[in-house]
Amino acid sequence: MTDTTFIPDYLKPALERLAAAREAHLEQARRMEDTLTAITRAEEQKAALEQDNGSDTRTWRAAFRAGGAMLTDELKAAISSEWPAGSWRRNATT
Repeated sequence: MTDTTFIPDYLKPALERLAAAREAHLEQARRMEDTLTAITRAEEQKAALEQDNGSDTRTWRAAFRAGGAMLTDELKAAISSEWPAGSWRRNATT
């Protein structure tokens, strides 16, 4: 008795397609995992930077949105006291 499994010729193309689809799926899953890892790392870095700077950008962003997306003098003062000049412009879209 042999240990080799006989696969009929008519199934070989389907098994080849299955193997190719499996490889493509595993590659996509790996890329997804890499993306999720990068997102998690970025969120951790953002939280660490906010903690180091002692600022919470959510506060002034909420005030900005609540004020009808108008940049008032009061809000400008709050932002400039938290961040160096001009740096809030780069980060305001995140």
